[in-house]
Amino acid sequence: MTTHAVDAAPLRRWDELAVGLAGAAAGSSGIVLLYREPAAVAWVQVLLLAALLARWHRRADLAGLLVGAALGNLTEFLMDVAGVWVHHNRDVAGVSPLYIFICYPILLLALPRLLNPLVGQPRPLMEGSGRAAAVALLLWAAHVGASFLWGTRNAPEAAACVVILGLVLWQFHSAHDVASALFGAVLALVWELPATATGAWHFPAPQVLGLVPAWLPLAYAIFFVTLGRITAWLCALRWVRGDATPAAGC
Repeated sequence: MTTHAVDAAPLRRWDELAVGLAGAAAGSSGIVLLYREPAAVAWVQVLLLAALLARWHRRADLAGLLVGAALGNLTEFLMDVAGVWVHHNRDVAGVSPLYIFICYPILLLALPRLLNPLVGQPRPLMEGSGRAAAVALLLWAAHVGASFLWGTRNAPEAAACVVILGLVLWQFHSAHDVASALFGAVLALVWELPATATGAWHFPAPQVLGLVPAWLPLAYAIFFVTLGRITAWLCALRWVRGDATPAAGC
């Protein structure tokens, strides 16, 4: 049986979802329990990334890893510099812990494997057009810029998130886009609440349970929809270049 045939089997799809969720839980638990020992957290994240790469290492998977390592980490660093959230450990440039930069490659590597079982099929290659990626990059940059300016002030940041998320979903509203937005909104609470409750990082003006701002789920939704589209573009490029046989999607 081929790899694509195995991936299409329902048991395999839900197995991938279980692996992705277990990986997310392991990464989050490592931060919550060990954040006072940043080197230990970094090793947990490195081992987790290695384990996921041992399982998921097609070029389509590596596209997400690259987007997470580049745009995901750039987002994190700029928000750290702006003080949108403040880490307990600030070893990198006085604002960030090293381990946080391993988290975004993990998240974007796992995202398609988490979403495909929920949607019921891989993301169609046509969603990875150059135009879609350019629009997604522009909207991602607009959100990062707005958050850099207003992220510590809840009212303007919330307004910016509402407007930009509206534009994002106006442009991108496929089943995978909607699933990305919902996944991001849920992750904003599942990931952030334990970390802020234990002190791994904090927000200057928390609102929900006194831990996170109310706009955070919207910001996460923007992040995952836009970077998901950019990942789809990188995934589709491998077929355009003719260096592999097209699969059903990404």
